Amino acid sequence: MIIRPNAKSDRQGASFSDKWLLLSALAAVASLMIGGPLVSLNAYVPIVRAHEPWGAAALEGTATAILFFMSATGIAVGAIVDRSSARHAIVGGALLAAAGCWIAAACNGVVPFIAAFALIGVGLGAATIVPSIPLLSHAFGERRGLALGLFFGTLALSSAVLPPLTAALIDLQGWRHALHWTGAAIALASLPVTLLRVPSLRSETAAGNEPRSAAGGMTVESALSSPRYWSVVAGTTLALISAQGVLFAVVNYLSQ
Repeated sequence: MIIRPNAKSDRQGASFSDKWLLLSALAAVASLMIGGPLVSLNAYVPIVRAHEPWGAAALEGTATAILFFMSATGIAVGAIVDRSSARHAIVGGALLAAAGCWIAAACNGVVPFIAAFALIGVGLGAATIVPSIPLLSHAFGERRGLALGLFFGTLALSSAVLPPLTAALIDLQGWRHALHWTGAAIALASLPVTLLRVPSLRSETAAGNEPRSAAGGMTVESALSSPRYWSVVAGTTLALISAQGVLFAVVNYLSQ
């Protein structure tokens, strides 16, 4: 998709088919990555702990590793997406997450297992929420609320559906094969992104010196000095702490 400044198509966003294909591809990748190795982690906990002598020690640091590296990578990728192609971040992140799944499936020790899930966290941070939000907001224009609602709704649905499916796959083939299949599904889901015409966010201001805030957004400086921005950050942080506290602490405690 070539972005032409001041063109009618640029004001109205991507074409109908392009933007819905983009939404479908981004939702598929993010759903498999969030609902698979992240939310479904608790499906692996009792099995790995019971069948691997190193399992209990490894699982203590796994959730911390995947979430920490997901957060740290998201910050870096945000700057990369502004200056380069979001396609590279999404496909590269998906392949890193897939590789992390395959490496974790072959692990027989604490440190390699945690390192593999840290790699999955890097992939999650690079390929899911951070690049998807600006791409969908740009493609859908005034209908970005609908696009983002469908995107996050799909993530929530996958978080409800994939854990029991993962648990069934673990019961059927074992936790190592389940990770193999998860990695394969993530890698395959990233292929459509390589074929789609993904818009370049950088080209929006490449033709002139018009500041980003002129398009209705905020500069980094104005955002950091805005109480509304920090209230959103605080609310989002509390929401994530509440959700992840239940997901990774309470569930893990009850499964012991």
